[in-house]
Amino acid sequence: MARLYVRASELYPMQTENWAHCIAAVFVNLVTEDSSHLAKPAWMAQDALRLEYSAQCIELAPRDPLAWEMRGTVCHGQVASWLGWEAIEPRPRALIVESVYAFKRAAKAISENTFRAERYLQRAQVSESLLHGIGIPPQYIGALDGDLVPVEEYLRDGGGVDVRDLGRCTMLYFAAEAGQTEVVNMLIEHGADRNVQIETGETPLIASVLRGHLGVFNVLMRAGVDVNLADEEGWTPLMYAAQDGRLACLGGLLAAGALVDAASPAEVDLRFHKNQTPMFRVPPRGETALLIAVKNSQGTGVVNLHAAQQGLIPCRTEHVATVAALLKAGASPTHRDARGNSPTSFALGRGMREITRLFQKHAAPLLEKRVRIHGLDSRPELNGQLGGAVSHDPRTGRYAVALDEGASDVKMSIKVRAANLEAAD
Repeated sequence: MARLYVRASELYPMQTENWAHCIAAVFVNLVTEDSSHLAKPAWMAQDALRLEYSAQCIELAPRDPLAWEMRGTVCHGQVASWLGWEAIEPRPRALIVESVYAFKRAAKAISENTFRAERYLQRAQVSESLLHGIGIPPQYIGALDGDLVPVEEYLRDGGGVDVRDLGRCTMLYFAAEAGQTEVVNMLIEHGADRNVQIETGETPLIASVLRGHLGVFNVLMRAGVDVNLADEEGWTPLMYAAQDGRLACLGGLLAAGALVDAASPAEVDLRFHKNQTPMFRVPPRGETALLIAVKNSQGTGVVNLHAAQQGLIPCRTEHVATVAALLKAGASPTHRDARGNSPTSFALGRGMREITRLFQKHAAPLLEKRVRIHGLDSRPELNGQLGGAVSHDPRTGRYAVALDEGASDVKMSIKVRAANLEAAD
């Protein structure tokens, strides 16, 4: 069975629902002793790729219990020694929280097989025991599950709404991270600190952006959270929205006054990243949201550099739209990070044609438009002539204008400064 799913996953186009179904089925079938003799796909040998693939599967196939089982298993860090996986350090609390949620979602997706649902719930309990083991009170599990009763009883009995666990997390952060909109709303009504920062500096708003919980995001935004409060890495909510191409969050943050060209600091305290995962990795220093969006537009897996240089790897649609939104908001495409990369140079170097085209149009708004020449002192006979701006030289700032036919006494194409052109439409 596993072999059939491997073949099927190779037939379906990547990033489609059918592909996600097959990838999840491949994982679940291969993570059994019965399939130990079969060859494993390359992505199963790397923890970073397992995390990325499992996240894609639940996004593309949100009703598939196998996709949620895959996500729960990967986030928990459960491995089989015969697979030859690399040793996995103890998971950070955030991934254990997501493991609990994923197994419970898998159970909810099962309607005809009670045994499978019970098995998923048992796995969720295993992950919950890990949460208890790192000092998480029972009412926090209620916030995670979306169960208002234990949270209300705790608050009614005089419990502090902003009490922290060993990771300096509050119930509001837990609920925001798990996407529990009703719990978040109730805790805010009880006066919870909406800008609380956990040990790594992450806020409930950052958690909602990272996980794509739009309902929680909207509740927090209406509550007036600080949209520019950064974590210990110096990353703001806008940077995380740009990283994952979350357009709805990006638009809300920009409308609320998020600093579009805020840069991550030149130095990062590495104490907070000993258990880093792809969701909590140290970013290159001095990046802006625009550069982050560009760097993540082709995914985080293994990239064929030759294909990228030839422009054969398409950019993710949501990231192209993210870049366009940030440019419209005034983001600088020429800001350089500590390594000398700018959004423009990175896009050119990686062969990102769609994004490079956006930068060209941003630098030359008249490109490929009908224009009218005006204000030329040296060639006054050309003033009023119409033509098309066919190219733009960023070094000189001049457009190549192809003049309309009928002006036989002048050249058909001339170089004109932007100050001497205006849109003719």
